[in-house]
Amino acid sequence: MNYELLIADDHPLYRAALKGAVAAALPQVSFHEADNVGALLQLIEAHGNADLLLLDLNMPGAHGFSALAHLRGLRPDLPVIVISAMDDAHTVRQAMAFGAQGFVSSPAAPKPLVRACARCSMGDCHAAALGQWL
Repeated sequence: MNYELLIADDHPLYRAALKGAVAAALPQVSFHEADNVGALLQLIEAHGNADLLLLDLNMPGAHGFSALAHLRGLRPDLPVIVISAMDDAHTVRQAMAFGAQGFVSSPAAPKPLVRACARCSMGDCHAAALGQWL
């Protein structure tokens, strides 16, 4: 089974690191990348059956939680894990309130993210979010 993952982050080196960490745990994953909100919206349209989105809150075209809120309206069924350096409790709660299934601090080691992606690939995104980040 091929797992389709969208990565939306404006830092190419961080996207590469995310891909490497996830690919090590999920060898049958295909990646699609965006570096701004406009490109992300095109990805969502082109890859309507994607299994998971890793979303940076602070990339060009994003204003607070506007990108996340817009995505929830477009694809309410698409699991979203927010990745952000702004990892205070208020930001995490807000991300979850706007519909994210999980939150990972971008400076964190890749292990929590890999576990979350693996659980989501098995259809367990909600449990992964509750067990990992809250």
